[in-house]
Amino acid sequence: MTYEEKLDIVVNAIKEASKMTPSGYNTKLKITNENKLQDLDLDDISSILYQLQNDQKVITMISTANTNFITGLDPWSDEQDYFALDVLDTFGGWYALHTLKHKSSLENLTFINFLKIYDTLLAIEEEYEITRNVKVVIPLLPSVMRFSALFPGDTIGTRNKFMDDRLKSCDYLKAEGVLKEAGLVAPHQSFDSEVGITINSVNFYPFVKRAKTFYLAHSQPKKDEKPEKTEASTDLALKEKEIWTDDFKWEGKNFFFGKYGSINFTSKDREFILKTLTDKKGGWATISELKGDKDAGYVRSTIKQIEDRLPKKAKGHIIIVSTQDDDSNEKHNTGAYRIKVQP
Repeated sequence: MTYEEKLDIVVNAIKEASKMTPSGYNTKLKITNENKLQDLDLDDISSILYQLQNDQKVITMISTANTNFITGLDPWSDEQDYFALDVLDTFGGWYALHTLKHKSSLENLTFINFLKIYDTLLAIEEEYEITRNVKVVIPLLPSVMRFSALFPGDTIGTRNKFMDDRLKSCDYLKAEGVLKEAGLVAPHQSFDSEVGITINSVNFYPFVKRAKTFYLAHSQPKKDEKPEKTEASTDLALKEKEIWTDDFKWEGKNFFFGKYGSINFTSKDREFILKTLTDKKGGWATISELKGDKDAGYVRSTIKQIEDRLPKKAKGHIIIVSTQDDDSNEKHNTGAYRIKVQP
């Protein structure tokens, strides 16, 4: 989970908790499944809250949640299970701006708007690589179009729209801190106009990498679009195919991985986590589903214990991967785990 995703969870939880707080009282920020704070580590929550206090100045920390209570190590503790906050009057305005920025972030744009920005970004990258200079010039209307969706036909209208979109894309990249300056080289816009750009070299390539990752993830063929099959591609598909068969099943407290052997449980917590994973048959189980009445740290350590107890035949064929470790294009968009089976 990225920092931005964690930040969104925390600020949304504060917003909802503050709605329920009577005037004159401190806001109690509880760690629950409902507000998704249980999906985060306690240290991450604390760090974000202190950043909101010290950098953004929109809250004041009154007291912190008790670590032992939250982690379940001391369930009988008298310490509080919440963060006490003074949500300042500045929070509302800051939250509105934060929400607007989140909605206009690269990953939340419509794909056609993303494509306009991505096309401009690639044009800038090409010039940057060749000139090795942070000051580059790109055409407002290129002679060759990368994406037909941005230029469906050569008319006066489509030319003008493309040029307007390219200027807007430059403005977006400037607002995101990717560019320092951007504007027409000549004062008047025409079909042969150029855009002069000053690149922010610190932010440029991280943003390019992020954009390319998003493009690759969203430009794959749809499931109903079948690529042309060749003998080589068929062999590769068979080698990479993940297997989940009817041989994988529970019998009492034993789970059988078919020909790879079985695993037995005496721990109810391990059994619960494996049962939740196996019910998905190779699909994703979120941390919230896996936790039960435990915390995320307990889930991680228990999954490691399950992997260590796998039968000898299963090791190398059966692995439990998180969204952070998995390289598939169909990742779950929040913290989750799945059983991955490979021949």
